[in-house]
Amino acid sequence: METVLIIGGGVFGLSTALALSKRYPRSAITVVDRHEPPVPDGTSVDTTRVIRADYHDEAYSELALQAQKLIQGDPELSPHVYCSGMIYAVAGQGHHGAEIWEKEYAAAKELESKRIGNGDVPSNGYLKYLGSHGDIFQRVNGVEHKPHPGEKQWNEGYLNEDVAFVNAEECMRVYYQKCKRQKNISFLFGNPVHRLLIANGTAHGVQLADGSNLNASLVVVAAGAWTNTLLDISDQITSTGHEVAWIKVPPSLEERYRGMPITINFSTGFNIFPPLNGEIKCLRRSPGYTNTRYNVDSLGTRSEVSAPPDLPSSIPADAEQGLRENLAELFPPLADATFARTKLCWFTNTPTSDFLIDRHPVIGNLALATGGSAHGWKFLCVLGDKIVDMLEGNLEPKLQKRWKWKGPDDMQHNMEGAPRAQGAKQELKYCQPVSIVGAGVFGLSTALHLAKAGYKDVTIFDYQEYDKNGYACSQGCNAASADENKILRASYGGRKIYQTLAFDAMKHWDEWNEAVKSAADLPPNVSNEDKLWVQAGFLRLSDDGLDEDEHMTQRNFPSEIKSTQYRITDAQRQSEAAEDGIPRTKLDPFDRFARCLPTDGILDATGGYVLASKACSWALHLCRQAGVKLRLGAPHKFISYTTCPSSGVITGLTTADGTHHRASLLIVAGGGYTPSLVPSASSFLETTAGSILTVRLPRERQDLWNKYSSDNFPVWSWKMSSYDPQKGINVADTSVGGLYGFPRTPDGTIKFGFRGAKWTNFAFSAEENKKHSKTETGVETADSPEQRAAHDNPDKLSYPTYPLTPQIPQRALAVIQSFIRTNMPDLLSLPIDTLRLCWYTDSVDNDFVIDYVPHVPGLMVASGGSGHGFKFLPVLGSKVLDVIERRETEYTKAWKWRSDKMEEEGSNRNGLEEGPQGWRTLDRQVMVGGWFDGDDGVTRKSE
Repeated sequence: METVLIIGGGVFGLSTALALSKRYPRSAITVVDRHEPPVPDGTSVDTTRVIRADYHDEAYSELALQAQKLIQGDPELSPHVYCSGMIYAVAGQGHHGAEIWEKEYAAAKELESKRIGNGDVPSNGYLKYLGSHGDIFQRVNGVEHKPHPGEKQWNEGYLNEDVAFVNAEECMRVYYQKCKRQKNISFLFGNPVHRLLIANGTAHGVQLADGSNLNASLVVVAAGAWTNTLLDISDQITSTGHEVAWIKVPPSLEERYRGMPITINFSTGFNIFPPLNGEIKCLRRSPGYTNTRYNVDSLGTRSEVSAPPDLPSSIPADAEQGLRENLAELFPPLADATFARTKLCWFTNTPTSDFLIDRHPVIGNLALATGGSAHGWKFLCVLGDKIVDMLEGNLEPKLQKRWKWKGPDDMQHNMEGAPRAQGAKQELKYCQPVSIVGAGVFGLSTALHLAKAGYKDVTIFDYQEYDKNGYACSQGCNAASADENKILRASYGGRKIYQTLAFDAMKHWDEWNEAVKSAADLPPNVSNEDKLWVQAGFLRLSDDGLDEDEHMTQRNFPSEIKSTQYRITDAQRQSEAAEDGIPRTKLDPFDRFARCLPTDGILDATGGYVLASKACSWALHLCRQAGVKLRLGAPHKFISYTTCPSSGVITGLTTADGTHHRASLLIVAGGGYTPSLVPSASSFLETTAGSILTVRLPRERQDLWNKYSSDNFPVWSWKMSSYDPQKGINVADTSVGGLYGFPRTPDGTIKFGFRGAKWTNFAFSAEENKKHSKTETGVETADSPEQRAAHDNPDKLSYPTYPLTPQIPQRALAVIQSFIRTNMPDLLSLPIDTLRLCWYTDSVDNDFVIDYVPHVPGLMVASGGSGHGFKFLPVLGSKVLDVIERRETEYTKAWKWRSDKMEEEGSNRNGLEEGPQGWRTLDRQVMVGGWFDGDDGVTRKSE
């Protein structure tokens, strides 16, 4: 043992280092850990740990007595030992945990009798039976306090007055100093082990995170809950997190509980300690939480293992509920107290609850010292010597048998410690609070798929009361998702990932149509007669042949359905369309052929439209049914996020009513508000507006009602790739493209959209912008660093206009009106029903942005719909889930956070580089609100 590397600076690692250094003073021992002891997130470090010897397994009992004497006799450790006693309670005979409780009580009495006989303790012993709930309650609360009536979980118990607890963190600090005083022990922190170096079946060192190597003649893995990330030995150990919480107590309660024993309930798994430094710690031995990670270990083995998350995690909601239920019964004054802090403590458990202290059965020069199984800390003072005994081949047979590498026949022995609460282990990711800002397409789809995947604590926040207003623009909804209708198409040129996803979405839109038809429970604005999506066909038109993007679409369209694509200038395809039951009006809805006007295009029979507001209401309804919590309305407007001061990890968000909501993951899906909420995304996301005009057909005009029905009229677009945003738009230029429109909706609304110009709004001054971070009552709130950056640099961000105004830029209305005059003149006699701007979030390259925000752990953005995201409402969340769970796919690659380097290398900027000086800004536009009288685009009718 000339050179020894010990991976891990906890109980197993430090005790091994100290024992080795004393027994082998000429050896060179190096302890490697991510942090300097006391390791802040290690299992070994805590405010309190139990020191007891009343095991029903004699081998552990003898070893625990030895360790207890050593720690109490050590002048450096003993000041941190507190002799409190411990109550072992149970709900009663026949309840969960009762059999083990009886076995523990019998073992405790047997040990007490043995120690009395040896003269170790007084003849009256140290065990006291507590035969009722009242006995237990008054022992911890005081005889002057009476328990509440009702069914109880704390009905029988015994007190062991020989049990103590320690300040574990301080003891680990002492042990670290003991090791530092040994000349042959050195430490390496902040450069953790990346993998073991194994060659020809022998370990010869480790590779560190920075790529450097450390060589050694012996490697001891004492990495606790992280062991399986280095070497997949999940048949021997597994890591589970258990909930711990601390309550700061006022002096009156500190005095009340100062003399209480440690208290544990074998039926509920609850455990609580007396006050220490003004705090009371409680925990629950639940079945535990796993954190499954996709891992490649030192041997190159790919596997899924449970290991602690990269970032500290607070306890899930069900864990807090379990703690509070126990507190309410036995410690009523603490039941509603605010938890000062919480955490999941990650234990390394073995199938038998025995430690794993052995040489690796296959890999030479590699030893394992782990598997504390939630009871290893008390052996701090003896464990290192036993580990060195193992390395020398001199470990006592009874311990060697228990701690060896287990084969299939070695799993019979079970040390049977205190039982855990009833239930099964839960996957941590499903239990952590996830908050989503925004109830549009990205937010709804994400929430729905999270809930379907098993996530139990998902909340959507939005300042709009979408559950009441039905996503209606007439009710002031200005999100891009709140709209009459949206195009549903799979025509994507060369961008096949969107084509594939669109076809997948269509299947789910069909399923939603069927579900709505038969649903007994529907949102207020949706009826059983509604079709959320209508396969009306999508006609892509131009006056100058097919552009390259359309040619690419036709080349990439699936061969088995190419027959659904009808070139409208191809006589054969016209005939085939008629044979397929497609009316002539869907190929030439504007009668341009008869009028000898230039026209060409493709009717895509697979496309159509969705009723956007109704679809969002349905998705919101499904979210509620799936258990997603909805926080909608002005009090729930997102104001800022909060982070842990030391780590920068997301801890939650604050809403306009001043409430702080806990979150382990915060997903900003705020549509057009996203760049202002996360300004670091503003270099590749920009909020832009399309121009929307609608007219409403009178019911008495059956000629128009039939003409523009989805049976006879398609969704259409006009020259969508023909405009040049750098040249701007002249009012007199009536050939500009970027137009699209729809058949009438069931209520007779015909909608026109113009995206030939993507309007921007840089109109807020810094002072005006700050007003938007106030609550509805005008109370200033504390903004996040991201939002403060937006306030300091308002000219760099485009915002949706607020409030909505029934106007659009004169240039846009001129183009729409000119197109209607040429192609749909029968609508000009009808008044404009609505005019508005629809605010989208465009990305630099029209790809979505769904990724974690760099340097803010726990913060994600799901945005950048770029005017084409709505169609993916039923399926988009499944891809967001891949990002959340860090599964790399072609979608997650395409939607990654954009880098400055990528932008510098010539990415399609989509107009974002123009900023407030660009021609598209609203402050440079003349806003109009009605049809023009003439062709000059200046005079307009009064509405």
